[in-house]
Amino acid sequence: MTKYEFVKGRWKNLSGFDGAPVLHPRNQCKYCGEPIQGQYRKCYFCKEGRNAVRTHIERVYTVSVYFKQRTEGHEFSKELLEAKEGDHKEKMAKVLKWGIDNLGLLSSTELLVVPPSGSGADYNHMVEIGKVVSDLTGKPLCTSTYKEKDYQAQKELPSEERIENVRDGVGCDKDLSEYSSAAIIDDIVTTCATMSDTARAVKESGVDRAFGLGIARSVSCDGLVHAHAMREV
Repeated sequence: MTKYEFVKGRWKNLSGFDGAPVLHPRNQCKYCGEPIQGQYRKCYFCKEGRNAVRTHIERVYTVSVYFKQRTEGHEFSKELLEAKEGDHKEKMAKVLKWGIDNLGLLSSTELLVVPPSGSGADYNHMVEIGKVVSDLTGKPLCTSTYKEKDYQAQKELPSEERIENVRDGVGCDKDLSEYSSAAIIDDIVTTCATMSDTARAVKESGVDRAFGLGIARSVSCDGLVHAHAMREV
């Protein structure tokens, strides 16, 4: 089995979090947060229109990366999955706060928004994490989004089907016209489709501008090798 290692200088090791280290890519796509080579500004997926950005949501920022497969030296992926069951709530909230404080225009946004649960379950771990982020940042949290149509859970679909699956699927039943901008927060970002449709819903409810912030961008080792952020050993 091929083994990989992270390339020094391509990552910033964020401190101040309990548990596994949080690695932040130094070079990311300006639209979706995908790690890229330093000489580029846009990733392949955004060039090919395979990410749902710049329609309803202006930009999506991400703090770290998530691997579906076990990756040595990145136990943070395991913690992200455990967070879906209610673990590591404070740590994930602190990671999101770091993103709000340090990435792009997020610090100037006035409202935090959580997308509806993709599975339609009553429990939404991002609501619980969002409450802590709200306390840490002083920004109000909107939990009034809901599934307007019964779309399939995104995690069950290949990436190329996710944008169409969730299109016009999110609603918001609260007047948000008092807020000019919102940061939509989520855990793992793949195609940005759920964030984008949530942005559409909150803009229809009165918000002028919407940005996204994910705890981590879903990546592959091959993609990070191409971005010169990992290498085979």
